[in-house]
Amino acid sequence: MFNDSNYESDPASDVTNQKVLKLLKKVEANQGFIGLLIISRKSWRFWWRQFLIGTFRGLGFSIAGTVILSAILGVIYYFLDYLIKIDIPYLTDLLKQIVAIIKNT
Repeated sequence: MFNDSNYESDPASDVTNQKVLKLLKKVEANQGFIGLLIISRKSWRFWWRQFLIGTFRGLGFSIAGTVILSAILGVIYYFLDYLIKIDIPYLTDLLKQIVAIIKNT
């Protein structure tokens, strides 16, 4: 059984252990993609999983972008409609043209 009183700390071994840990961290950080390929025994599963992840991220980005863009355009449309109702001279005609363009597209 491990007993702290029997253990003598050697400063040289502590330095060596720290160097080994730093080296292992560097190897782990540098492997990245290659390390994932080495870890996965069947690379086709890895590639299939990565393909599905990319597909769903792209799909989520497209849907979120569409929702956000339509919300922004809706707010702009109602803001312009409000400005038209106020009936500001010279600006009302221009705003009516902009709203007409938005409705037609």
